[in-house]
Amino acid sequence: MNLVGLCLLSVVAVLAFFKVGRRVFERICIKEFVLFLFVLALSMGILIPSIAVGENVFISIGGFIVPILFVLVMLYVSGVRKQIFSFGLTVLIVAALTVAMRAVIRPENIAFFIMNAVLTGLIAGAAAFFVGKGRTVIITGSISGIIIGDVVNNLMARFIYEIPPHFGGYGTFDTFLIAAIFGIVLAEIVEFVKARQVSKRVSLPALNFETSEDSAIVQAEKKLDKEIFGVFDGE
Repeated sequence: MNLVGLCLLSVVAVLAFFKVGRRVFERICIKEFVLFLFVLALSMGILIPSIAVGENVFISIGGFIVPILFVLVMLYVSGVRKQIFSFGLTVLIVAALTVAMRAVIRPENIAFFIMNAVLTGLIAGAAAFFVGKGRTVIITGSISGIIIGDVVNNLMARFIYEIPPHFGGYGTFDTFLIAAIFGIVLAEIVEFVKARQVSKRVSLPALNFETSEDSAIVQAEKKLDKEIFGVFDGE
């Protein structure tokens, strides 16, 4: 488990060294050193065994504690507080989707865990993009929603199926990374398409002006030729 999430973290860490990656991180108000610390904390946290709290209750460091701390830091240093309505709505929708997907795809083995993590991550990321709009809201909202959905799922599993709660486990790590990254990828694609459309609209008037200018020159040349050589046309 968590192999998908670790691979995605590796890709994010590599992109941080390239211009396109730094540009994306600047748009979501994440400095390189903050990203590095977050990736390092997630990677180390997910490799550390879960903490046993009380009797038969487990908490994952990388899948529960680190993402919560990251969201709290982002809420403090970014402009998410100015978009609190979008953030709250994103969290509620993503949490509801997380609970619903766990009910539809019951993780019975590792294949189902991976399937649930991938599908839930993609759907939650798309929902965070359409509802949250802003990149910071997409990331914080999708991570918070999936963590809350995981808590609800664990409580339901505890009282309905008598399964020991494992907060941040059962593919949660993979799920919130897929959701956050997919939501940002959608935002980048849409912005790129819009920029191309705007660029075409700006270039069309210039093209039309040049075309009309060329036509005017041709017409003027024809008129001049007619005035000069018109007398010979009558012979």
